[in-house]
Amino acid sequence: MITLLQNKFGLKNQKIQKYITPILEEHKEAISSFEKTSYRLVDVYLKETLRFGYVVIPLNNEEEFEKYMQKSGIEFVLIFEYQHKDFEKFEGPGSIVLLTLSHNSFSGIL
Repeated sequence: MITLLQNKFGLKNQKIQKYITPILEEHKEAISSFEKTSYRLVDVYLKETLRFGYVVIPLNNEEEFEKYMQKSGIEFVLIFEYQHKDFEKFEGPGSIVLLTLSHNSFSGIL
């Protein structure tokens, strides 16, 4: 998964990659399980929910990420947005699923 994210968002050797790698490692089975479903990965982003009220940062925005990480008490959760492969026909509840992940050493919302 990290290779996919590196290629899609240009994460090699960046602070965002270092931040999300433990989250990906801890939840690799859950992510892998989702990859086997009828859902396809649409987007991945970081969301800060503790101090600033739902700040969303795309994985390719290293500058914005660093700006928030300089403040104390900041923790981000990693959000995987999946869309059902038949989204056009299946627009009801469950057509889009957000998989929200945090690392066990974070105090976050999960």
